[in-house]
Amino acid sequence: MDERESVQQPQDDEERLVCPACLELNHPEACFCAACAAPVGWFATIGPYESIFAYGFMYRRAIKVQPCRIVLVGAWLIGLPHLCPLLLAAFPVRDLFDYWAVWLPYAFVAAAHAVWLYRVTKSYLVRRRSGAASVAPPGDEDLQSEGQQ
Repeated sequence: MDERESVQQPQDDEERLVCPACLELNHPEACFCAACAAPVGWFATIGPYESIFAYGFMYRRAIKVQPCRIVLVGAWLIGLPHLCPLLLAAFPVRDLFDYWAVWLPYAFVAAAHAVWLYRVTKSYLVRRRSGAASVAPPGDEDLQSEGQQ
């Protein structure tokens, strides 16, 4: 059974939410798109548990879909502050605190953001070199590869 069939579809006389990522029609009370899992409802951005999935969708979409310039700049504005504490780690002050207990968690967070920034930047540069103007929805990797050939 298809996932779209398992979600209760609204009747023809009801309002429907349109997913901004894939243009799929969704139930008016839906928080996320049934087709691509993009946040569509207002509660997806303010609910504590749902906002985690909304952030995850944003990070995945920046990597999977070839981003435009504003997405690249936004990714660097989000990721760069997470890399800055590693500059402070180059100058250890061992008298004030335990060096490894404090900086090791920062190293893991910084490494994750460094990988994410690398992949987003690489995806942007590939798009720029290939001259691709259109961006396919996240589930359409086949359309992206056909458009580049």
